[in-house]
Amino acid sequence: MPEPEAPYNPAMGDVWVEVGPGFWNIRGSLKLGGLLDVGTQMSVVRRRTGKFVVLDSYTPDDAVRTKLLELTNGGRDVEALLNLHPFHTLHVANVAALFPNAKLYGTARHVARFPELSWQSTHTNETRLAELFEEDLRLSVPRGVDFIPRDERLHFASVLALHPASGALHVDDTLTWLALPWLGGLRFHPTLAKVLQPRPGAVAEFRSWLEELRELARNARVLCTAHMKPLPPADGRVQTHVEAAIAKIEKRLVRHERRYG
Repeated sequence: MPEPEAPYNPAMGDVWVEVGPGFWNIRGSLKLGGLLDVGTQMSVVRRRTGKFVVLDSYTPDDAVRTKLLELTNGGRDVEALLNLHPFHTLHVANVAALFPNAKLYGTARHVARFPELSWQSTHTNETRLAELFEEDLRLSVPRGVDFIPRDERLHFASVLALHPASGALHVDDTLTWLALPWLGGLRFHPTLAKVLQPRPGAVAEFRSWLEELRELARNARVLCTAHMKPLPPADGRVQTHVEAAIAKIEKRLVRHERRYG
């Protein structure tokens, strides 16, 4: 059975969560302005072959690092590192050094920021990457939006990863969970309006991707979102939460479509 998630306590350091069969999530620290800890994540997936894939990059504290290396045969069984969010780059070099024999994948922005690293030629937001790992993961990239916008404050787009064997859906800033009464729940990143492409058909493409997201949600049991520290509750209502998040952006999509077509 998966280990229950410990309540987040900054004094405890990072948190290691066994989300489901073959899927582990690390709840890490990301401090804004050195003060407010909004958290970040990295996930570990056991493939059908018994080898491992790491989703995103984070430098864990000593206790979690020990668990991670014990799980992966000292890191030797990690086959690939998939960096899924173009603006999550702080720990890329550290994780690449921790698993030097793993194939390193990232977006064009990861490659540009760390040209000295040994990147694979396929980017994580390309169809070819999804095909390489389709036996273990379903990868999905939002359409109709700027994946890597010029304004680096716009962190909407990322590659979503569903692990069907465990029902875990790993998602970075594209979807966020707020554990607040009335105002909380699952929401799309607030920068959506600024990354929707100003052209005819952009909203139609985004709506098409929302259908893809719905399909992921139908097969998901647990959401692993990057920020706000604790995991969303494993209440079996992923599809309900996703539908509620989609409903909240409908007016925004209608306004954009009226303006650009």
